[in-house]
Amino acid sequence: MAGKFNGTVQKIFVKGTPNKEIQHTMDISLAFNAADIPATDRDSGGYEEIIHGLRSYTAKATGRTNYATAAGKTGITELADAYLNRTFLTIVFTTALTGDISFEAQFMLTQFTPFSAAHEGEVTYSLDLKGNGPITKAVVA
Repeated sequence: MAGKFNGTVQKIFVKGTPNKEIQHTMDISLAFNAADIPATDRDSGGYEEIIHGLRSYTAKATGRTNYATAAGKTGITELADAYLNRTFLTIVFTTALTGDISFEAQFMLTQFTPFSAAHEGEVTYSLDLKGNGPITKAVVA
């Protein structure tokens, strides 16, 4: 797909055979971060100079809590198991549409809220993921 698109088509999957979409997501995000290293010296002409340091990436997702996992999906139970067992997850962000870009990497679940329940309100989950090692970018075939 070329151009602008509706956020509904952007998905988050736990890699497997086949990949399993994390169910009932409402919001997902992937952020790239870079540390900077000071490189200013007397030859900098009074301007700050920096060079690239460590790169990192994080991801977040929120969704509607449902303890029943639909076929072919990753649910609250699997996410809780990954957190409790300190299991790294290989996550794929993709629209799965030919020509679009996908990102894939290994993540650690650093924060997991299986439910947040307001009185007479919706019940939601949230998760924060921290990248481990390199992240790859590919074009969906």
